[in-house]
Amino acid sequence: EQLERNFGVSFIGWHDLFREKGLKSLSNLDLNIWGSVEWEKTALNRFYRGRVYGSGLDDVYRHSKIVINFHHPTETSNGTNLRDFESTSNGALLISDYKPTLADLFVENKEIVFYRDINELPDLVSYYLKNEKERSVIAKAGQTAVLTNHTIESRVKGMMKIIESSVNISKHDK
Repeated sequence: EQLERNFGVSFIGWHDLFREKGLKSLSNLDLNIWGSVEWEKTALNRFYRGRVYGSGLDDVYRHSKIVINFHHPTETSNGTNLRDFESTSNGALLISDYKPTLADLFVENKEIVFYRDINELPDLVSYYLKNEKERSVIAKAGQTAVLTNHTIESRVKGMMKIIESSVNISKHDK
């Protein structure tokens, strides 16, 4: 079943000045923001749709064409966040800042799209809003990658293989 994706560009998250700057650059592109109430006190308040939790997150992602991700700029790790997986598992195209760990998990421009400089964001978002077929192909591939490789079940299976091979190695060492 194909859902209507009636949100062009979505962001769900806390307000900070870095995110505000990035999202301001998208204010002419069907922007929708959910998250902390601090968004109401910004120049982006007209795009603020409120707070969203639980299954409401999935609803937003399922109805979004593109989801923007900003890992916090003070974050020094290469880590990921739940938005990387929640948005893609619901079939939205994720456009995220580049993180090496994320690049190890997804194929760039095949499963998700990266930006390396915040100034690239408006052109990338505009391009993928205009190119529905390409956007849909990447979003579907990202969804498949998450549902195949990044579910709790698949992670537990992977951990069990590591544990089993470790136990087998230990048995042979005795």
